[in-house]
Amino acid sequence: MSGGDVCATGFVLTEPLRRVARRALTYLNAGYSVHLSGPAGIGKTALALYVAEQRGRPVERVRALCGDDQLALACERGHTLLCDEFTWSWPETNNVMLSVLEEKLLPRGNGSVEVHRDFRALFTSNSEQRAGAHRAQDALRDRLVTIWLDYPDRETEARAVQARSGLSAEDVLVVVDVVQELRRTELLRPKPSLRASVMIARVLQEEGAHARLDDDFFVDVCRDVLCGPTASAADDGPTAQEMWARLDPILMRHAPGGP
Repeated sequence: MSGGDVCATGFVLTEPLRRVARRALTYLNAGYSVHLSGPAGIGKTALALYVAEQRGRPVERVRALCGDDQLALACERGHTLLCDEFTWSWPETNNVMLSVLEEKLLPRGNGSVEVHRDFRALFTSNSEQRAGAHRAQDALRDRLVTIWLDYPDRETEARAVQARSGLSAEDVLVVVDVVQELRRTELLRPKPSLRASVMIARVLQEEGAHARLDDDFFVDVCRDVLCGPTASAADDGPTAQEMWARLDPILMRHAPGGP
């Protein structure tokens, strides 16, 4: 595996992510706010944090605009606001951001505070439908540059998994190939994310195990991590045994040590 840098935060910047980061930072520097949207567990927040830090301004990180203390601090002092999962906020809460982004004024009590000229905002959201999420108002979305992100390619995912787990490159590629093939299974919900690959790799590294078909520990961990969430996601979804039946041929195709 090659072609990526591991940043101080542990974020792996491969060429596809470098291109996204470049555009996002340019949008921010040009005065626009950026919205990173994509499936859960693909590293949107890590990418957003990396981009925010490239501005050289303090970063105020909030989740779903719960409370406005950090928002006020960012607006008044020209910090970068990183708002995770902003669609979890009630639409009424997001109305505050309309004033901030359009009028450059932050409502405070009976008046308002002028927004610092260096203030910028980064938002992340899950593109998949999730309970508790609210569709952001079109007026707010219209003021954001939305970059749609998908699951990482093989190289990006492998480098990220190796950086976060310390597992050997050979074993990491087996884990990633298994996860990515299962991810491509049609109608499978939820799909295993980058987090699933990292989880399997970290556990293998902790145990000193290897991604081999003749290693029962590896097979059992894959079943736990990859089949459990899907089997329990819906009453009419596949059972654990049905998920194992889908997973086992994938393991046989990618993991060495089989019959």
